[in-house]
Amino acid sequence: MNNKIEGKIELSESPDFEKTHQNLENLIQSLEMNEEEMNLLTGEIHDTFEDVHFELLPSFDEAGDLAIKTEAPMDQATHDDPLMLSFTLSEADSIDLNELMEVAVPLIFRFDGEGDMWIVDHPEETLFRFNRINDHKVVHSFTIPKGSEKYCIGFPGNLILDEEGCLFVLDLVQQTIHKFSGEGEYDNDFQDHLLAASPMISVRDFDLFREERLLVVSDFLRSSVKKISLEGMDMGEVILREGPAPQAFECATGVAALPGGRYFVVDPVKMAVLELDLEGHRIGGFFFNDRSRREMPFCFLMEKSPDRHLFLVDFKSQSLHAYDTNGAIKGVFQVGPNSSTPELSLGFFDFMGQGKLYFLDPRSCRIHCLLYHFEA
Repeated sequence: MNNKIEGKIELSESPDFEKTHQNLENLIQSLEMNEEEMNLLTGEIHDTFEDVHFELLPSFDEAGDLAIKTEAPMDQATHDDPLMLSFTLSEADSIDLNELMEVAVPLIFRFDGEGDMWIVDHPEETLFRFNRINDHKVVHSFTIPKGSEKYCIGFPGNLILDEEGCLFVLDLVQQTIHKFSGEGEYDNDFQDHLLAASPMISVRDFDLFREERLLVVSDFLRSSVKKISLEGMDMGEVILREGPAPQAFECATGVAALPGGRYFVVDPVKMAVLELDLEGHRIGGFFFNDRSRREMPFCFLMEKSPDRHLFLVDFKSQSLHAYDTNGAIKGVFQVGPNSSTPELSLGFFDFMGQGKLYFLDPRSCRIHCLLYHFEA
């Protein structure tokens, strides 16, 4: 064997794995070795590159939101996939926000009971703008300063409209809820009651029991759900991690309240959904199926549809999965590079009647209409 090698390849200094691997193979071919020596060396190199496994851990960004640094492998969606066929894009019903108003960074939108739409925009670094749209026209608008003081919003993570037209804004930075009238008047009493209640550490999502006039708010780090009246009174808290095994929860993100006094909570670590009643008793739940485990590494948000399905979204992987309340997966919708719609991006979403979901594409400033139909 010729031991004289003019160059030395440093693997740790190569930014390109494939190029380094090819250089090694070229080097091997240039050496004068017998068959036994060749088999020994190529076997060692094969083991070096193929048997190395990495596990990436989640980390927190500056705003405190959990961010997965790399996406889990996703299957290429095909038109033959029956779960993908549950959804159909209806571009005729899509909404171009730039045609309605001057929009900069749309964050959240909601439909109210009368069919009007509220859109939260971030036009300036120090402001959030709330726009109410009726019949494709902005009929009312008000702005709220961005900041950490009272009457300011740190960053809106969700928006709920009650029957009286009041707006409830979940603040992911200040770890609170703000209440405004439809005209933009701040509810001081609501905020004062919240300040007197036990603090929330890392709120992630909330929903509204309309008949009970009760908000349910998930707290990620406390692994809990807090109940708050529409007047801001603390109505109790359910600590999910104190429940019995094997369903003990690690954390809580998405929450969805269904009529009849039951609600569902997502644990993205256990990859499970828990069903509880208003008293906090566990009455059901399910684990994600294998496909959701691959395609939704961190489920952040959950919404209920008018036909009582649960829609779970992972913004990092741009995946939207629908389940029935018994845990059967009913539909899958994906956008981005690994999908049949690579030009789209998936942001906040809401429903306009049964079978009609709208989602925000923040890059194009459009709200797309997604029709869905699930087989019984």
